[in-house]
Amino acid sequence: MAIYKFKFEKMKQALLILGIFFMGMYAKAQTVENIHTEQVGEKINIYYQIKNSGDDQIFHVTISCLINNSKKIILKSITGDVGDNIIGGKEGYKAIWDVLQDVDELTNAEFFVKIELIDDGTIINPVKSTEEFNPAKYKKENKGQFFVAAQTLGIKLGYMGKLGFAVSAGFDIIDLEFTLLGSVSKSIIKKQNFQWNIYPIIGIHNTYYYDEYDEDYYIGLAFGAGTDVAIGHLYINFDNFLDTESWYHIMAGIGWRF
Repeated sequence: MAIYKFKFEKMKQALLILGIFFMGMYAKAQTVENIHTEQVGEKINIYYQIKNSGDDQIFHVTISCLINNSKKIILKSITGDVGDNIIGGKEGYKAIWDVLQDVDELTNAEFFVKIELIDDGTIINPVKSTEEFNPAKYKKENKGQFFVAAQTLGIKLGYMGKLGFAVSAGFDIIDLEFTLLGSVSKSIIKKQNFQWNIYPIIGIHNTYYYDEYDEDYYIGLAFGAGTDVAIGHLYINFDNFLDTESWYHIMAGIGWRF
């Protein structure tokens, strides 16, 4: 810690330096050293160094003065290396104080140079979340979600909301006959991590027909009902329906909502 003290004699609004004493303040490992002054007319040049600083560091510098051993002020009418955005790493710094703009009379003074490290040049990498992915948790807002599912040698695509829709194409579990189904669903329970829907089904089915005279396949209507649930990202559905010949059929699937 160091102090610069000045003693002045006022002569026709000119200042005469008779003595010198200084004080430096420090920020962490950076210190203010080698403070000295020079009187130029009615102004005082204040010189200082910031030791152990680098050009990637930025400081805020404040210079204050104890006036006539009685009143301490922060210098306002001062220019040069003072205030914000003072870059470190230089050999020396210079501030110029217009004395009579701040005080009417000065007989002696003590100057205090204070530095604050604003930016030390360190690049802060964002902290990455260490939370593991959990398929049982659905983190998106509680709105509708699209889904895709593998369904009995086929595929099912749709949308789950308070109201939803879906289209599926595949083969039923019992007879492995081709089926194309559509549905419009209604949500019974809808939470962020759980949803349960029910829906009517209508579509077409490759129906097997036979009697004592003939047997064949033809495309007929299919109608029934189904239900699906979503737990986190996991989607599961179960559809059952009758064909034109009143044969019972089942289709089921498992998939992913996103």
